[in-house]
Amino acid sequence: MSKKAICILSGGMDSTLASYIAKNEGYEIIAIHFNYGQRTQNRELKAFRDVCESLKVKNKYEIDIPFFTQIGASALTDANIDVPVDGVKPGVPITYVPFRNGIFLSIAAAVA
Repeated sequence: MSKKAICILSGGMDSTLASYIAKNEGYEIIAIHFNYGQRTQNRELKAFRDVCESLKVKNKYEIDIPFFTQIGASALTDANIDVPVDGVKPGVPITYVPFRNGIFLSIAAAVA
């Protein structure tokens, strides 16, 4: 029986590196990607698929979570809010998606 690792994989540098580390340590990768209405969704999904191909991932999940666009209030999921380009400001950033990572982790735990 082989070791398995659930990897939430956006296709970005951090999750890609973590997935490669797990693979190099002998884990079979089970990759999960979330489409939550983010502005970069199409590019992230392509990167996810490319990384999965490179890692020879057999088990992968592409999960749609459309309700974040209904909640709004984040520049990442609401096209009516401009993404800031003038640096970091104090307080909760306008790009914060409410409890996004907690929801991702809950779904990943269910897959596990």
